[in-house]
Amino acid sequence: MAGGRNAPCPCGSGRKYKHCCGLKTQMAKTRRLQVVVALVVVVVAAGVAAKTFFFGDKGQVVSQPGPAPPGKAWSEEHGHWHNEQSPLQPGTATQARRTQPEGPPPPGKVWNAEHGHWHNDLATQTPADSG
Repeated sequence: MAGGRNAPCPCGSGRKYKHCCGLKTQMAKTRRLQVVVALVVVVVAAGVAAKTFFFGDKGQVVSQPGPAPPGKAWSEEHGHWHNEQSPLQPGTATQARRTQPEGPPPPGKVWNAEHGHWHNDLATQTPADSG
């Protein structure tokens, strides 16, 4: 542009630049900003939705919704029904499967006797670890 906003528009229309091509330039800048803001909102919303869908609300406490269905037991830890387990009999495969393996636990893991395997130790996780 050769001149200020009050100079004649270089396109030859005879109008001031600010009322001709200057207005179009400003509208284009505003439109680009609107598109960028909309994209940021969509990306943030998608990230929040994905985190909630895949990881849930780990701080949410869910109470037992009513009487237990046949063969089910409520898990306060997980907030849902589990299959009811028969009492463990010493020396059975079920007892052996639920016994913590010998040796130190893997880094960041804790033994869960109910499930018979290692779980992530949520007490040692950082926000970067949880996604």
